[in-house]
Amino acid sequence: MINEKKKRVLEEIRKENEKYSFPKKKKDNIGKNKK
Repeated sequence: MINEKKKRVLEEIRKENEKYSFPKKKKDNIGKNKK
């Protein structure tokens, strides 16, 4: 039970991190391309 809850929480955190990290990565790539 506890492990399943932990897994679910980790998945949610991973999804949130992906949401916030994707735009940053795109911006970084654009900046590198301009240079």
